[in-house]
Formats: sequence, C-alpha cells, structure tokens
Amino acid sequence: MNIHKDMHINLALMAKAPRAGYVKTRLHKDFSPEQACDIYRCFLSRAGALAESWQLTRPDIHLILAFDPPDKPHLWDAWNAWARQPQSAGDLGDRLQSVVAYADSEAQSAVMFIGADAPELSGEHLDFARENLLTHDAVMVPAFDGGYVLLGLHGRAKVLLNGINWGTDQVSAQTREIARHAGLKLAETPPISDVDTAGDVAELIGRLLSSPDENNNALAAALLKITNR
Repeated sequence: MNIHKDMHINLALMAKAPRAGYVKTRLHKDFSPEQACDIYRCFLSRAGALAESWQLTRPDIHLILAFDPPDKPHLWDAWNAWARQPQSAGDLGDRLQSVVAYADSEAQSAVMFIGADAPELSGEHLDFARENLLTHDAVMVPAFDGGYVLLGLHGRAKVLLNGINWGTDQVSAQTREIARHAGLKLAETPPISDVDTAGDVAELIGRLLSSPDENNNALAAALLKITNR
C-alpha cells in the first residue's frame, strides 16, 4: 500500500458569482431568478464557511476558490482565506483540469473538489476524503442523482476528468468505470443529496429543520424566507 504522507492537499471550491439568471437556472421553473440566486448565495456561503472552519485546524490544507466568470475577480475580494483562480473555458472537465494544473505547481499535490449545490456536505465528508487520499488514488462523495458532490484525486487519477458526460445521471458511474479500467483505487462514501429542483429545496428544508444543529436551523429559516416571499 502506498501512503502519501507528504502530500499537499488543496480544497477547491468551484464557485459561480451569485447573479440572478446566471446560477441555479433549473430552479427557475418554480422560483424567480432572484429567488434562485438567493438560494445559491446561501449555499455558497455555507460551502465557504464549511471549508474555512474545517481548514483552521488542518494547516496542511490549502484553499482554492475557482471562480466564474473569470473576468470579475473583484467579486471575490472578501474571500481572503482563499487563493483565487479563474475558471477556464470549456466543460466541467476542462475547468477541473485547469485547477489541477494550477495546484500541480506544488509537488505531491492532491485536489479535493467541492461545489455549492450540496449543503449537507460535512466536515466528516472532508475528513474521509483527506484521510483516504493518503492511501487511494481518488475519493468520491456521490450524489443521489448520479453525479458527485466531492471528488478528490492526485497523480494519474486526473484521468477521471476525461470521458465524462457532464450534467447527466451517469457521472459517478462513469467515474467508477474509468477508475476500474485505469486500475485506480477509488474510495467512496454513501451518496448524499444535492439541490437542483424545488422539490430538492423543500426536502432539504425539512431535514434541516429537524436537525439539532443550530447552523442547519438557521439555513432552513433563510431558505424559508426566500422561498415564501
């Protein structure tokens, strides 16, 4: 078993600027563009806060904010804890590859990718990814809809970013198949939910309200205020 004790781990948040009509467009069927944008803004804030609080006690973690659109870096001036890198052109695979190339300036570098569509991603998921990257080529937190909400990789596992039908329910299955064909060791957690539809939002609010965690309750209250206006 290879143990990569000296590996430098980057946590990259793939982020879009929260602008009405630009983010969470699948919610426009049931919510206004402004409501969808405010929902995304809540999710983005949640993802950023999770990463920053998690990184505080893990000094080996480097935070990267991969932002879009790439010509508006000033929109992210408040994200002082993050190295900020514009997303490249192309599909999601191309954009992830560009972040890998940026992070590869560090020897023995791994990247853990997250987005802002899965507010139930937790520090436990991040710990699982970090720990398993020491002994595996890649790690994944799949989503119930067939995608994934976290992918971590290093070395030759960047092949997992090629040959994927992005935006479909085949993403996690194709990732597993590519890993198998390439002889890569892939560690996974059970799937969690991401949020793409009004039904997803309603179900998320219900779970958050029943949680004993005050941060979850606060997010539920914010989402209720947005969706009921």
